[in-house]
Amino acid sequence: MNFSFAQLGKNAWALFSHVFLQLPDIFFNSIPAFGPLYHVSIPFVFVGIIVFTIQLFREKNIEKQTQMLALWGFLVTGIWVGLITYEVNINRVNIIFYPIILLCAYGIGLAVRKWKNCGR
Repeated sequence: MNFSFAQLGKNAWALFSHVFLQLPDIFFNSIPAFGPLYHVSIPFVFVGIIVFTIQLFREKNIEKQTQMLALWGFLVTGIWVGLITYEVNINRVNIIFYPIILLCAYGIGLAVRKWKNCGR
């Protein structure tokens, strides 16, 4: 087994910079003005992840918590794949985009509900 903490650090930075910060990867992996996902989606992704995780641990209904845990586990699996994959790029960690898109939608839904409630 060839393990290196230096390589793990490089993989973690590459995963974070390419997936979450959406910095340029390979020129054909993203549209320059938009990134792999729209840049405007980044705050919604982070809000979705944070609020979803808090609600996951506060949930009392075991059935609903199990459903939520499946999505959270999917995200953790994608992060794990990004950490152990040598020379991470968007093509090698495509698995992470499914939960990120769902959590982005969750964050957008939270923002829309909050905005609708402010007008009352």
